[in-house]
Amino acid sequence: MTLDELTLEILAERAFTQFDSKKLVDWAVDALSMGYESEDLLILAGLDFETTEERELYFWKCIGHFNLNYIKSD
Repeated sequence: MTLDELTLEILAERAFTQFDSKKLVDWAVDALSMGYESEDLLILAGLDFETTEERELYFWKCIGHFNLNYIKSD
C-alpha cells in the first residue's frame, strides 16, 4: 500500500463512518513504517492522548509536507 492509498482510506473512513481520530495516529505510525519521515509525522505518531483538534492539525501538516493533493473539508 502506498502513502496515497493509505491517506485515501483514512479520508474515506473519516467522511463515511463514525471516525476516531486515534486512526490519524495509526496512519502516522504506518507512514513511518513505510519509510516516510518528517518532524510533524513523528509528532503525530506520538499523540495517543491528545485532542482530535491537535491530531488533525498535524495530520494536515503532514499532507502538505508530503505534497498529497487533498483538501481539508468538514
